Amino acid sequence: MAQEHRKQPVVMEFKPFFNIQEDNLRFNISGDISGGSPNILSEISWRNIFSTVGGLGLSLNVFRFSLESSYSYGNAFAGSATDRDYAEDDRKGMFSDQYLNSDKGTVREILIQPKYLILRKSEISFSMYSIFQFTEQSLYLMNKVAQDNQDYIKGLNSSYSYSNKAVGIGLEISAETGRVTFLSRLKMGKVFYKASGNWNLRSDLEQPTSYSHNARGKSVGLEIEARYRITSRFYYFMNCSLLAERSRDGVDRLFRVNKAPYETMLNEVDRQQSVFRAGILILTNLN
Repeated sequence: MAQEHRKQPVVMEFKPFFNIQEDNLRFNISGDISGGSPNILSEISWRNIFSTVGGLGLSLNVFRFSLESSYSYGNAFAGSATDRDYAEDDRKGMFSDQYLNSDKGTVREILIQPKYLILRKSEISFSMYSIFQFTEQSLYLMNKVAQDNQDYIKGLNSSYSYSNKAVGIGLEISAETGRVTFLSRLKMGKVFYKASGNWNLRSDLEQPTSYSHNARGKSVGLEIEARYRITSRFYYFMNCSLLAERSRDGVDRLFRVNKAPYETMLNEVDRQQSVFRAGILILTNLN
């Protein structure tokens, strides 16, 4: 008699969540496409861009395989920026130094992660996963509130929007103890960086896109999560993650009115992100 085939469970996970996150981004360009005249001509930094973010994660699990995905969207509520220009190499001969505000903007992320369980021993498991991620954020250069400060520029409302496409791999380690499950994830990958900026007060530059950036780089990230089982199908979780990205040797294109675009070297783009996330996890058996 043929044995009855054992049906593998198919489990769907629903994961609504809320983030408080901090983003920092800095880029600098040289004076020409070869990286000189001077080697750092202009540098803009956004610091402590805090955002509130909401999102939903979905995961489909079959045997050792799972397909994880998430979407999140949020708005910035605090942040600052600096804009510095230099006449000489190595950040010497500074001739402009502005301290600006950046307390608005949006951030959006789409993430897809196929995952495979490679080993389970007692209460500990090891999984490998692939990463396909799209991140988009808008940042601003605006005046501080007081009009009597030395950096005040009437009507200033310039913007910078970037989009990251990242692909990579990661390792997940999970350990269960009683009602609590701990997870740690280490990931690394390649970044494809694109951005466009607007200098809203520059009549000699095209509007709304005054310049653009293209570069490639690398990323590394660390994530730690704790889940508390309330019932067999309902968990509460908290998550902390850190991400660092660096893209180098790209191209900055300046779009001038009635002139050909001027290209300089985009020396580097550094981006760091720290996220605190909390939410619930709901399991549903589909068969």
